[in-house]
Amino acid sequence: MAGSKKKTYEDESQVFTTAEFIESLQKINPDYGERKAYRTLENLQKRGRITKVSRGHYTFKITKQVYTYKPDRFLKSIIRKIEKQVPECDFQIWQLSQFNEFLSRELSYNAVFVEVQHGYEECVSDLLRSESQLVLRSPSAASFHRYRTDNVIVVKRLYSDCPGPQEGTHLCALEKLIVDLFSTKLTGSLIERNRYEEILEDAFSRCAINEKALFRYARRRSLEKEIRRFIDEETLIHLMI
Repeated sequence: MAGSKKKTYEDESQVFTTAEFIESLQKINPDYGERKAYRTLENLQKRGRITKVSRGHYTFKITKQVYTYKPDRFLKSIIRKIEKQVPECDFQIWQLSQFNEFLSRELSYNAVFVEVQHGYEECVSDLLRSESQLVLRSPSAASFHRYRTDNVIVVKRLYSDCPGPQEGTHLCALEKLIVDLFSTKLTGSLIERNRYEEILEDAFSRCAINEKALFRYARRRSLEKEIRRFIDEETLIHLMI
């Protein structure tokens, strides 16, 4: 099944192999030798005309956008409150609805995750809690789904060595969000597993993913093998590394 999916991707996305590249040149000019073809391939890569997608596979250069997310009023209010009341606390923030950008059918609820420097979990939880706002501090998956309300705030510890936030913000990087989907803890239970394929394929096709940062963090979370296996067997994505 995985093999047939990869073939479909190659047929539809103009991905070509080294052998196919040489063959196409020799159809134009039968005297085009392999050595010259390899030099042509190398020169086209240097000039940015084509890009390598995996070993022996290439595609025409496609410009991808750096992932950015504009926080809504609710997220902005949380960020301002933490910055004002606990300025020394390092934190990152994201919300579940961000994944709707990569899904054809939106998620049925939203939740906000505030990941804070170790030792600040209780302080930030107390700061954000009010009569009208439910805040859960480091809940288990079972507790979260038992007490969850729309726009619930979850305060949890920020993992060390995770990708830094989007430049100039406290917003989590897309690489971090992708890895956290595969967690065996809370974040791995937020979205049905059968929707991961759509999320990853759309994210990788439209956004410039820093694979080094993604897999560095995945190793920190002991998730690298699982993520690579999922991408290889369940998606049409061709990794660079």
